[in-house]
Amino acid sequence: MAWVRKRKGRDGSARYLAGYTDPTGAQRSAGTFRNRSEAERAGHGAERRVGDGTWLDRSAGKVLFAEYVSQSWWPSLHHLELTTKAAYRSNLDAHFLPYFGGYPMSAITPSVVQGWVNQAVQHELSPRSIRKCHTLLHSLFKAAVRDRVIAYNPCEAITLPKVIKTRREPISPEQFEKLLAAIPAQHRALLQVGIETGMRWGELTPLGPRHLDPVNSRISVAETIVEISKKDSPTGQRYTVKPYPKNDQHRLIKITPELTAVLQLRIASLSLRSDEDVHAAPRSHNSAQAGSWSRNGPS
Repeated sequence: MAWVRKRKGRDGSARYLAGYTDPTGAQRSAGTFRNRSEAERAGHGAERRVGDGTWLDRSAGKVLFAEYVSQSWWPSLHHLELTTKAAYRSNLDAHFLPYFGGYPMSAITPSVVQGWVNQAVQHELSPRSIRKCHTLLHSLFKAAVRDRVIAYNPCEAITLPKVIKTRREPISPEQFEKLLAAIPAQHRALLQVGIETGMRWGELTPLGPRHLDPVNSRISVAETIVEISKKDSPTGQRYTVKPYPKNDQHRLIKITPELTAVLQLRIASLSLRSDEDVHAAPRSHNSAQAGSWSRNGPS
């Protein structure tokens, strides 16, 4: 509800204080004016902005970038994957906090953001990395707009360096055979699976008998292993198992009978149990599972 209060100025003349109620229910000033009609317009204008969601707490924009990140933005990311959150943390510490940390949020304009981009180019950060950083920074300021900390996103209309795509040449069958012969026998089956299916490293690493359907020549992609720094790991371990792969979806991948035979031979030669992995090293009399994958990392 907007309101106007008459006050006496220092020179004895009348002054009119406009007020309104903000979204939290607190009483706020919309300014002091020389006549009542101006004060009423200001109060009702503020009231309308509260009602339509365009109201902005000007004092909130005074909070420093570093404070907003630590107090509001970072705590909101608890739902992210470990690897994504670790990458965000790395970019914050390496790029954003050193540059923007001391700025009040409302003082970070498009020119300030462009200054960071220009500096990153001068420091020879790759165009692809700069664009990834800008995407993260854009989402951070989008959250600040949502939180009514700032009125607009300063990452809009920024000139970014062009990413020049490099041509990739697929390896030939002859090169693949040379590669296959050069790597340790322990890893050849996984290389063949990777080439034929396009599965990622994290999906290949835990591959075991439990994932192979030899009757239908299919592989079930049902879990993945991610690698993060120990300081960002909730368990303190470098490797973490996720019970779901890329895009959070289990997949069934058809493979050739020849690859099925390769995997069956590997499983049989090592007498692998269902919970063991295809790239396990052969057992010795001193170890029941020497060199196999442990859920805390390679042993």
